[in-house]
Amino acid sequence: MLTGINIGNYRCPRTGWDLAAIMPDIFALEGDFRIRFSSIEINTITDELLAACRAGGQKFCNYFHIPLQSGSDSVLKDMRRRYTAGQYLARLGDIRAQIPRAAVFCDIIAGYPSETDENFEESLRFLDAAGFAGLHVFSYSRRAGTPAAAMTQLPDKEIKRRAAVLHAKDEELRAAFALSLVGTTQQLLAEEETSSTISGVLANFQRCVVKGAHKTGGLADVKIISANNGVCMGVIL
Repeated sequence: MLTGINIGNYRCPRTGWDLAAIMPDIFALEGDFRIRFSSIEINTITDELLAACRAGGQKFCNYFHIPLQSGSDSVLKDMRRRYTAGQYLARLGDIRAQIPRAAVFCDIIAGYPSETDENFEESLRFLDAAGFAGLHVFSYSRRAGTPAAAMTQLPDKEIKRRAAVLHAKDEELRAAFALSLVGTTQQLLAEEETSSTISGVLANFQRCVVKGAHKTGGLADVKIISANNGVCMGVIL
């Protein structure tokens, strides 16, 4: 996993190369491996980076974790985010055009002080339109010295209610994404084994369980035959 603070803004201090420029050299390394990014901001995912990732073939995981925080433009402005909901959605289209079947997860905050009931409903509608594979839900907590701390705070009960709604939406999205993979062939990284099964993650970060034996730490092509509660079941090809 390539990770860091604002990795999309990476520049090599010696050569000046950006993230897109170094990806071909990473993919050229010998051996069987997969590369994925940690959290990366939507406004730093350039056309050049997407092209470089696509060129990596199976060595690049078709997975992105892209912070959203809110699907409401009003709240995004108050948060001082560098994109609108429309810009985020448009870039998702570009990502999926370049990286087929890309699984996109996002961070989202429940109960930001300026988030009205209508803003929250906007976010829920946005989550459905974006087709995320899953959410990472955070409940807003006050931090001294931030602009949000000076705002009128929402009641704790309301923050918890909204977080619960988002957690339910997360389960719904994960279940739907798992079901969408039934009938497809995916690459599994085997992480754990029992006497009769192995489990691990697909390149799109989907959990999967297969029957049979396989070396943990190795990669295997599997066909997804079913999904239950957000977990795929498959067979090794």
